[in-house]
Amino acid sequence: MKTATFINNKLEQLDRDLTASANEQSRLALLTGNSGLALFYYHMYHHFGDEQYRNRAAAILEEAMEEINKGIRSYTYCDGLAGYAYLLNYLQQKDFIDNSITDFLIQCDEILYSVFGRMQLKSNTDLLHGSLGLAAYFLDRYQSGAVALSSIREIGEAIRLSLDKVVHDRQAPQEEVYVNCGMAHGIVSMILFLVKYHPLADNQDAVSASLKAGVDCLLQFKSTDPASISLYPSIVKVNAVGIDTTYNIPLGWCYGDIIVSIGLYRAGSLLQDNDLLREAECLALAAAKRNTPRTALVHDACLCHGGAGLAHMYKKWYRFTGNEIFNASYHLWMDKTLELSNHPDGIGGFKKYNGGPFVQMAGILDGAAGMGLVLMDYLQGDQEDNDWDRVLFLA
Repeated sequence: MKTATFINNKLEQLDRDLTASANEQSRLALLTGNSGLALFYYHMYHHFGDEQYRNRAAAILEEAMEEINKGIRSYTYCDGLAGYAYLLNYLQQKDFIDNSITDFLIQCDEILYSVFGRMQLKSNTDLLHGSLGLAAYFLDRYQSGAVALSSIREIGEAIRLSLDKVVHDRQAPQEEVYVNCGMAHGIVSMILFLVKYHPLADNQDAVSASLKAGVDCLLQFKSTDPASISLYPSIVKVNAVGIDTTYNIPLGWCYGDIIVSIGLYRAGSLLQDNDLLREAECLALAAAKRNTPRTALVHDACLCHGGAGLAHMYKKWYRFTGNEIFNASYHLWMDKTLELSNHPDGIGGFKKYNGGPFVQMAGILDGAAGMGLVLMDYLQGDQEDNDWDRVLFLA
């Protein structure tokens, strides 16, 4: 692994390039645009203690607010109002911004509660672009003491029933249906939400039963072919004849075996299911054997499906188990992340693989700032308040 001095220099290069680059991404977008850079600069300030980083975060937040004042074009967690409001709530919790935004957040709560209902009616339970992302926001707001328990229970019950519907449709398809097995848009994120929601539910047995059914649905898609590149697919087409899918899935946060393993582990911990915990760890160990960019199908250093995301998830697994294989995988993918972010014209050396030419991207999910957060996480070690990955539903 490179020295702390090398990584500090890399972070400073990231800052210089972000400041100098003409960034045309949405000002409002938390995960794929500019507002998420405020999270990066908050942690730069937290790490370096330099007021310039606080000022840059404040300027980014103000630019996003200016965009809102011109009219809200999206309400989603990924690139709309929910993500920006989540960010403000997070930074207020950290005492990084003051209570002057409290009234604005209350207005956001009212708007997003209505939008959540409309998304649910359309069966849009996507984390990045649907109701689950709004549910994640409201769960954070409840933990800040800003949302009533009754409201969280209404939202949580709606997500629970949505997972039940996915399971039912898969078991008895009346027509062709698609089951998404990933985090960004599918079952894993629903499982992780219900694990977080479970202690608040007034029907915990029902939530546990829904979790168990969701996990069982996911397990049924595990490949039995030893030649499969991955053990779990991304999207499965289900009809009366059977299933149609592919098992050549990259390792990543959005899809793939490593994020499925985290979903199974969290569910197994809550359900106190030792067999499920073993299944989850075996899946993560199998994923760890895909230890090159070629075998992991990784092309860049991003959080979503690149080296930085893999490093961070193996660090989670090392914390879960103490298994040194995961610690070695964490350090291996930290090295790979630095190797993959060595483009002379990149942002801090980072460029995103776009299926052809590599392109400059600045944001958290698929850009340079996300890589920067993982680098800072490495430097900060195991600080108790190092929970930036709440933004990815991992904390």
